[in-house]
Amino acid sequence: MKHLLSIFLACFMVLSCDNAKKETAVANQTTYTISGDAPGIYNGIRAQLKVKADRGKYNLVDEVIVMNNSFQFTGTIDNPQLVYLFVNSVKGNLPMILENQNISVAINKDNLAASKISGSRSNEALTEYNAHVKELTAQRYQLSATYRKAAEEDDQATKDATNPKLEALTQEMKDYPFEFIAKNNDNFFSVSLIETLVGSKKPNLPKLEKAFNGLDPQIKNSEYGVKVKTQIAALQLKDTRAEALQIGKPAPKFTAPTPEGDMIALDDILGDKVTVIDFWASWCGPCRRENPNVVKIYEKYKDQGLEIIGVSLDKKGQVNRWKQAIKKDQLTWPQVSNLQFWKEPVALQYGVRSIPATFILDKDGNIVAKNLRGDRLDEKIAELIK
Repeated sequence: MKHLLSIFLACFMVLSCDNAKKETAVANQTTYTISGDAPGIYNGIRAQLKVKADRGKYNLVDEVIVMNNSFQFTGTIDNPQLVYLFVNSVKGNLPMILENQNISVAINKDNLAASKISGSRSNEALTEYNAHVKELTAQRYQLSATYRKAAEEDDQATKDATNPKLEALTQEMKDYPFEFIAKNNDNFFSVSLIETLVGSKKPNLPKLEKAFNGLDPQIKNSEYGVKVKTQIAALQLKDTRAEALQIGKPAPKFTAPTPEGDMIALDDILGDKVTVIDFWASWCGPCRRENPNVVKIYEKYKDQGLEIIGVSLDKKGQVNRWKQAIKKDQLTWPQVSNLQFWKEPVALQYGVRSIPATFILDKDGNIVAKNLRGDRLDEKIAELIK
């Protein structure tokens, strides 16, 4: 018996050492290989790895050719990164974590998003996450169909029974990403998931901060982690600015140069007056068409306590064009600009993303209205000046 036990322990130790060596080898691997099995894809078709760029565009990382129903990417990467696999002639794309490991992809020739990834811990997490999201989405679709049918048939009992289930499932779908990140805080897929959530239409900033802070330090301090931290910081700044620009809040203070190069501060304008901050530009057609209305309102109320300060989003080197527009449109109130186009500091401070844009301030310098034009602006000024 002792002899058998000794043999078992010896075998166990050999296997354990072998597994440890394999895990260490994977952890220390310095190159990546993505092997694609692509049945039904013609020779010569291009497979591409891309990363997301601004405004929904993608930048190319690597490109290979499909031959004999297969392809292979090889290379090295300093830090794991979210990439997207494209195969010409195949619909869609396939997100994956590119890291220095051996990754296998079984291509679905009808829909790339339905392809299967295996061979790396991060991509296994991605696959697990997407599978559960798909399951929840299917459940929600079914419940929504049940509710719609009940509404069409005026079946109140079914509607009452279905609605709480829909609400609970909707909440579960909102909570699931953060629960997944918490359970997989040492997985690089989690930081890519946080990045995706940062870019969603209605990001939950407190939950994103908590999720990121709960990540493994190695991931937080990686190049990818620092990038996502910067994105969260930008979101925090945007949130702070949005809060500062709420109706009833004091208008943020600024100082900017006039066309002649003199500096004017908002405090120089305010005094005991109703003030309009008017964002415009010489190149902006709608702004120029609105200017006669603003001139009319200014002439009507300037002696009763109205002041306007124009903030131009003109471009660098266009000071003369800016001056000519001021003269032609007869804008006799103070004008300022740093001539930095959409990076105009005052516009960024006020969260301006389109022009014309206006902020109306009461005599105490508080924001009382935004983006009023024509008769609505006239009515508001009349109300405030009384």
